[in-house]
This record gives sequence, C-alpha cells and structure tokens, in this order.
Amino acid sequence: MKGWMEGLKSTAASNRQLQELFKASQVALSPQKLDELLAKLLRIGMESLSMPAGSIALYEEETRQLVLHAHRGLSPQFVARDRWVVEEGDVTQRILQRGEVFVIEDTQMAFSVTPWPLEKEGIRSLVASPLKCRNNVVGIFYLDDFEPRQIHDSQIQMFSIIASFAALCIDNAQIRTQADFFTRTDPLTRLYNQHQFKALFQQELSRSQYYGFPFSLILFDIDDFRRFNDSFGHSNGDLVLKTVARLLRESFREFDTLFRYGGEEFMAILPETPLEEALKLAREGCHLIAQKSHRDLPVAAAGPVSASAAVVSFPKDGRNLDTLLRHLDTLLFLHRHVCGQVHTLPDAAVEI
Repeated sequence: MKGWMEGLKSTAASNRQLQELFKASQVALSPQKLDELLAKLLRIGMESLSMPAGSIALYEEETRQLVLHAHRGLSPQFVARDRWVVEEGDVTQRILQRGEVFVIEDTQMAFSVTPWPLEKEGIRSLVASPLKCRNNVVGIFYLDDFEPRQIHDSQIQMFSIIASFAALCIDNAQIRTQADFFTRTDPLTRLYNQHQFKALFQQELSRSQYYGFPFSLILFDIDDFRRFNDSFGHSNGDLVLKTVARLLRESFREFDTLFRYGGEEFMAILPETPLEEALKLAREGCHLIAQKSHRDLPVAAAGPVSASAAVVSFPKDGRNLDTLLRHLDTLLFLHRHVCGQVHTLPDAAVEI
C-alpha cells in the first residue's frame, strides 16, 4: 500500500510538472509584450518550485548591467534597485560565468559575508539560471526563498526548462525589435527614414495642437552632392552621408529627432522649439558639417563638405505637413545657388 501511494504521488507530481511546462510553452509562443511574458513565466517558475519570490533581469553587455524586467514577492525597497552593475567576483558574475543553473541552499553557509542585497532582503536560498540566446547570455532568472531549503535535481531540471522558455521569449523580442528597427530606419546612416518622419510628425503635431506649443522643422541639403558623387564615386558619397548623419547627431539635442529624408537631405523635428531657436540650431549644424566633415573623407581634392538648411515652424509657417514641406522645398530650391546658408520664410510669405 505504501509503495502504491508513493507511486500515485510521483505520478501526480509528474503530471503537475507537465502541466506547468505546457503553460510555459504556451506563454513563450503568445504574442504579448516581453515584460508581460516574463512576468507570467516568473509566476510559473515560482509555482513549480514553490518559491515565494523571484525576478528576471536582462543583461546589457555594453554597460555590464542587469536591468530588472519582472519580479514577484520582493520588497519595494529591493526592486527599487532596478539596474545594477555586474561587479568582478560577485554572485551575479558567478551566475553569468557558470552558464548553467546556480543553486545556493543557505546563503549563511555559502558566504563568509552574505552579500548585502541578499542579507537586507532576508533571502536565505536561491536558484538562478543564466538566460542564453544563440550562445549569448541575455539575462538571469532568479527564484528566491526566505528560508534555507534543499533544491532537488528534478526541480533544477524543471527550472532549467522554464528558463529556456524565458530565453526564447527574449530572443523572439530581439528579432522583432531588430526587424522593426530596419523598417523604421535608413540602413546607411541608421537615422529614421522618411516613412517614420511622417508618423512622428503627426504625433508631434497632435501634441503641439493639444498643449499649444510651437515646434520647428529643419531640412538640411548637402551642397553639390551629385557633382561630388560623379567626381569621387558613390562609395565616397556614402561616406559623406554617414559623416553628415553623425555630425548632425552630435549637433542636436537629445529630444530632437533626426531623419534621412531622402537622397542627400536630412530632416530634424524640434519639439517645443520656436523659429528663432531652430535657426540657431540649424546654423550650428551647418557650421559643424563645414568644419569637421572633411576629417573623415579620404578624398583630399574634394575639400570641405557644406550643407544648406531651410527652417519652418508650426504654427507660424503652416498648420499641416503639406504646407510646411512645401515651404521647406521652396526655400531650398530658391537658394540652391547659395551654399552653406540657413533660410527661412519672410513674414510676408508665411502661409497660416
């Protein structure tokens, strides 16, 4: 009878594990946002191992930081530290380097001095799994308990599978993000493209209409670019475009948005910026291009590259996209023979 009861318990446990894994697989394949998926997988992991707390953090290799994306059962003070640097020799680095499930059954036995975040939160045991996508570590999945506990091999195996579903979610999200990036950006300069300009313009127009703020547009045009291409080749022309894009990024503020509008033209949306301030920024952009662009060009005979710019402002120069674009095109066309200058509409020509 005893053996029969134990067999039933084992079968029930196996069935429960299969159900948890099935739920995890369904979550991983659903089209929800990444943080929502990670939160659901965290809950499944906690329930599977009967752990009262846990978290999932994504790893940023460039900054060597972990960023918290999902958590349960932890204090507000603990999760307020939602970003932390991986320090040499700390627990996080050991987890990342190990490359497999990492278990601490009793923190007081494992460390001579318990790391202060664990001690402050009262975490006495934990199991953590590095999350890998294509052999790259992209995060860590933590489960925590506030009491010492034994972690069995079957639990480690179960947790490892659930963690692999979390890694799959992250990988899928990165693929979607990359695909979305390429649909919204110009592949040569990595600036937003014209299609994205139209979308973001409408957003800025709606915001400015609602709050009553002005905003401005600047259209830059590289002077004599076609002649440069004919003289020095398209590969050098591409280098000019990339150089101008980089210099414009340096010239503008963090909240301004830059676009490769088409060919040798670059557009900037300047939120909450009146015409006078936009003119100043346009002049600074043209000056930076004239002063620094030649440093990155291997063609000595080409001389410095220059750009002209046209500036318009909402609502002063127009209240819709078509009107503002028409004014920008007209300004650059009329002054195309005047290189390296910034042009704006005279008040008499303003169309409201």
